[in-house]
Amino acid sequence: MISWLLIADDEDDDPSKMGSDYIATSNRAQSVMAILYGNESIIGPCSEIQDADNSAKLKAKRRFLDAFRQIWAEIQPSMSPKLGDRFVSSMAAYLDSLKIQAAFRRANHIPDVQFYMDIRRQASFMYSGFVLGEYVIGDELERYLYRDPLLVNLQNLTIDFANLCNDVVSCRKEANEGDYFNLPSILYIKQDNTCSPLTFQDAIDITTSFIRDFDKRIALLQGHLEDKYSSHSGIQTYIELLVNSVSGCLSWFLDSARYNTTLSCNKTLS
Repeated sequence: MISWLLIADDEDDDPSKMGSDYIATSNRAQSVMAILYGNESIIGPCSEIQDADNSAKLKAKRRFLDAFRQIWAEIQPSMSPKLGDRFVSSMAAYLDSLKIQAAFRRANHIPDVQFYMDIRRQASFMYSGFVLGEYVIGDELERYLYRDPLLVNLQNLTIDFANLCNDVVSCRKEANEGDYFNLPSILYIKQDNTCSPLTFQDAIDITTSFIRDFDKRIALLQGHLEDKYSSHSGIQTYIELLVNSVSGCLSWFLDSARYNTTLSCNKTLS
């Protein structure tokens, strides 16, 4: 399932594919949620088969949804009803936020920093990935995860950290393609004209300072929570999952051919 989400994200967050196409993003969201709810009859008939190229694209979309359907059919029966409901809810929030993100990109509208951070956090499949982490751990953690604000904060910080690392790696390529839905571009475009003008590199440097701050806060929270839950192996494993997800995302960003970058980008994030 994580592999499926990674592949989906490559399309959903890329303006040259579905990232700025609200209709395509909405159709994908409707199809995925229909599978999750077990109500695929709500999916409307496709009218895209007009030529060989469209036919091939439609077949690829169907194969992609078939893969999701098969994975969900495999894991759903072994999920507790409560955990299954939370996974479905996390996917609904993720897909709804992707639609908002696509609408902003389509209109070339630049949000303010706080709104951007909120949308980017929700438009991350990492929340769904964290629920899958609970499933793998095999421990019912909900009564801890949603009652302890420090655990919730650690979840949010790991996602914010990953999102801003992604922005630093991808922002130049995106800006060159006219996509300004990343924090460096927003800081550059929305800068106060009364201040000394920011260069784009200045905006990247400010973003990396946020990343360093998140990194310090994550380390502090990790140490505190590991002490607090020293006798709870499930929570200990979950904390490790959160921290490892950050390094895993960073490795993926730097290695991905999507951004035409190399591991030398590590220097940018240091």
